[in-house]
Amino acid sequence: MAEVPFDSVEIAEVYFVATLTLAAPTTTELNAGTRLTDFITDGPPSPAGSNFLDAGTLASGFQSQVASTYGGGSGTFTILRKRDTTTNDDSADDGYNALPRGTVGYLVVAAFGNSGATNLFAVGDTVDVYPIEVANRAPNVARGALATGSIDLAFNGIPTQGYELAA
Repeated sequence: MAEVPFDSVEIAEVYFVATLTLAAPTTTELNAGTRLTDFITDGPPSPAGSNFLDAGTLASGFQSQVASTYGGGSGTFTILRKRDTTTNDDSADDGYNALPRGTVGYLVVAAFGNSGATNLFAVGDTVDVYPIEVANRAPNVARGALATGSIDLAFNGIPTQGYELAA
């Protein structure tokens, strides 16, 4: 099998799910979520940060460090705003409407896509699940630009990463 780097465009799937079993999410729980893939313009943020502790001693001029805490933190992503052209309302703005300030839930990322019909999750798909809280959201309004919104997230729990869906 040949291995090649890939561009996540048209492959990755991102969902917001309000409730799920974090230790063992199911396809039913994930497929009940809101698909954000069609709305996200720059990819979801990652809680991949780390902290380090100084571990140097007087015995050496080298300032060594050891790994300490990880994850948590916050991030911002941009979401495309959509409207219903027949009624000119926000009924088509699923991505933005799913994430009002104070919303608590889960950001589900399938970096290699999902294998179910019409972008649904299926048994065998691998996902990363991040507990989140929406700290803020705001519309970005500018002349000559697409209507977008900024979503600020706090990662507020230990994620489940690399989970292969079993049910």
